[in-house]
Amino acid sequence: MEFSEPILISVRNACMLLGIGRTKLFALLNEQALERKKIGRKTLITLQSVRTLADKGQNCLRIKIIVDRPTAKS
Repeated sequence: MEFSEPILISVRNACMLLGIGRTKLFALLNEQALERKKIGRKTLITLQSVRTLADKGQNCLRIKIIVDRPTAKS
């Protein structure tokens, strides 16, 4: 039996694939938007759940963009 891609990926690789930080990734894990597997103390993410999340699009990531605008003083 030959595998061409991993079933489980590291937190670092999941962040890189999704283009998000660790904090957002763990928030998604807590919301159960991603599936985690623990092997000992190591947290791994299923590649299938990363693909599913990416296929859903930006709405499920709930990305908030904040624009700072200088205030005009009279």
